[in-house]
Amino acid sequence: MPEKIVLDCDPGHDDAIAILLAAASPAIELLAVTTVSGNHDVEHTARNALSTCAAYGIEVPVARGSARPMVRDQVLAVEIHGETGLDGPELPAATFELDERHAVDLIVDTVMEHEPGTLTLVPVGPLTNIALAARREPRIVERVKGVMCMGGELTAATSPGGGVQHLRRPARGGRRPPGGLAGDGVRSRPSPRRSTKPASATWSWTRWSG
Repeated sequence: MPEKIVLDCDPGHDDAIAILLAAASPAIELLAVTTVSGNHDVEHTARNALSTCAAYGIEVPVARGSARPMVRDQVLAVEIHGETGLDGPELPAATFELDERHAVDLIVDTVMEHEPGTLTLVPVGPLTNIALAARREPRIVERVKGVMCMGGELTAATSPGGGVQHLRRPARGGRRPPGGLAGDGVRSRPSPRRSTKPASATWSWTRWSG
């Protein structure tokens, strides 16, 4: 049975690929895409998510989320991902509108609509939406199957845990928002490095024209 997921992301080249892989994988049922500021501001990441879906005919709810971190200063990565957040390919215009709900509400609604232990949250950007969703509706903490979070670097750590996602986590130094992150009851486990593998690809290889 495919793994039901909500993908919370900040496209960004890497997260655009994450959307494509999640939608294409027979092992995953992509229920929704939510966006957060991170690689670029939330207006750009939301637009990039819609355009990525349009490029490959992906039809799932897409919602715009948090525009800034809860505690620390915002850190973007425009110098890496470019002025649009997806510099390089010429993306098509969106073929559908953003979901009217805030990403936090879409996350809560989707979790609560499914049976306990059947849905995994997959944040691959800053964790602000996840923390706010847990604060908005604490029952999702026990209801989700788990949270699979991207973070960690071997050679360019940007925080004690490694990874810019950890640098941008909603709060640090013991100042977690209530029920906000793993450690407050969310089932979490690290994935070994052997669970990932390097891949070489170019934008022409991804065939944005479909």
